[in-house]
Amino acid sequence: MYLYTIKRKNKEGDYTDYYQLCESYRDEEGKPKRRVLANLGKKDNPNTTKKLQRVVLQIASAAGMKDLVNLNTEITTSWSKSIGPKLVIRKLWEDLKLDFVFSEKHHEHIFMMVLNRLCDPASKMKCMRWKETVYEPLWDEIKLHELYKALDYLIDNKEKLEYKMFNNIRDVFNQNTDLMLFDTTSVSYWGEGENAPELLKFGYSKEKRNDLKQLIVALLMSEGGIPVGHETYPGNQVDVTSFPKIIAKVKDKFNLKRVVWVCDRGMISQSNIELLDSINHEYIIGIKMRMLNAAQKEILLATKYKDFTKIHDNLYVKQIIVDIEVNEEDKKEEESIKGDKKIEVESDNGNGNEQSRKKKEKKTKIISRRYVVCYNPQQAKIDAINREHFKEIITRKVLEKTDKSWIVKNGYRKYIKLKEDIIESIDYERLEKEKIYDGKWVLLTNTKLEYTEIAKYYKSLWQIENAFKELKSSLDVKPMYHWTEKRIRGHIFICFLALVLELGLKNKLIKVSYDEAMEDLKKLQVSLLKVKGIDKLKRTKLVGTAPSVFEQLKLAIPSMNMV
Repeated sequence: MYLYTIKRKNKEGDYTDYYQLCESYRDEEGKPKRRVLANLGKKDNPNTTKKLQRVVLQIASAAGMKDLVNLNTEITTSWSKSIGPKLVIRKLWEDLKLDFVFSEKHHEHIFMMVLNRLCDPASKMKCMRWKETVYEPLWDEIKLHELYKALDYLIDNKEKLEYKMFNNIRDVFNQNTDLMLFDTTSVSYWGEGENAPELLKFGYSKEKRNDLKQLIVALLMSEGGIPVGHETYPGNQVDVTSFPKIIAKVKDKFNLKRVVWVCDRGMISQSNIELLDSINHEYIIGIKMRMLNAAQKEILLATKYKDFTKIHDNLYVKQIIVDIEVNEEDKKEEESIKGDKKIEVESDNGNGNEQSRKKKEKKTKIISRRYVVCYNPQQAKIDAINREHFKEIITRKVLEKTDKSWIVKNGYRKYIKLKEDIIESIDYERLEKEKIYDGKWVLLTNTKLEYTEIAKYYKSLWQIENAFKELKSSLDVKPMYHWTEKRIRGHIFICFLALVLELGLKNKLIKVSYDEAMEDLKKLQVSLLKVKGIDKLKRTKLVGTAPSVFEQLKLAIPSMNMV
């Protein structure tokens, strides 16, 4: 027996659908036929619907299906809320033992704000509305002012909390904490910032927003790319001045026996290098190659391809030891390559002999600097192609425009020869000299690590750079909705915790992208159904990558009927 729909034409020529209750049978010749048992009426007629419901209930009763209910009158849905991201992030939160790091009074408030940063970043006021879309009975009694108190708690206990977190992360992820990756970024602030005058300052903006006040965020990560600590500094503080403050805190704060700093030259000055040497901290520093003088380029960059040692198809390395003659009074340096070649870094302004005599009288010392030159032949080919493409662009620009304004704006000045502010020609010779940089980067180190290993360590710095992209984009540090310095610092701490969990989840997922996982987890919902006056919780099915995420985190999948 089955329900069949037929179309009948009325007087006006329109077609109307009718329901029939039919059965199938075969005639004497064995051909399939349809027999009409009852005409049930028009498809959209309320009386037809009621007739169908009575038939269904009678059939269900005869079949012993006592639990069958009337969908229109006996089942109602009160709400549907998200549960997937909360279950997964809660599991990771517990794996990192963060439930023991924070006080019981503020623990759930902090977890709620962190999950909000990962799922739907918003102000704390909007966070209160967002929590109503997530199934978590523990949040029912949370009030807005309690979120602000939790932020204050984080900053009042920052050093102690980060130390506890550091030990947990080291144990859970089996991280090498000797190697510390360090980088900074600027975070713009939309507003006057009059309530945090010591923190929010105008300064060099890495976001190219020099019209806005900002603050500086420094991030420390382990070799495996897991954040272990953060600091905030005034927006006008440059990297070279913030770095010594980090140095002073880290080794004692985390009770480390050995520290290897991996960072870019942009945040390291000569005085910082001397500081690291004086306190026996090891470092691997990326050198800005275009800041090298001609003699340094000749030694470090003019190395022949055959002189490198192959590590991988895309990585060749060479070690070069350079002696540096340091004048202890004026801190000027003269470099000489170990062996036959010497570099003279002296200037003669007419009193060369006199200056030379006085210089010899000054106290000097020799320091050996260890450089590791890295070469990627695949990247070298790409750089060469890009340079030729750039040459075509600048040639076309010169033909189109003769004023120098576009040159200054786009940073092309060094490749152009000007005469009385008019473009005279392109400096093709200088463009040709750029090939010395193709596929290369230079590292300075004082470690005793094998030079073949140093390049691999430096590549870890890319993880921290990617982490900052997460910090400023997916974790949405800005715009900030706080006015006071303490609350701004608390907000950054929440973002830092969210970053720890995001990168921690990425670390655990195999062949599943974080973005896909979160998207599929958000589709896992739980609904409150009222069935014959009784409340029942029922979840949706896991879709896409969600089952794999639960499996990889060894997280039990909740029952379809949760209550």
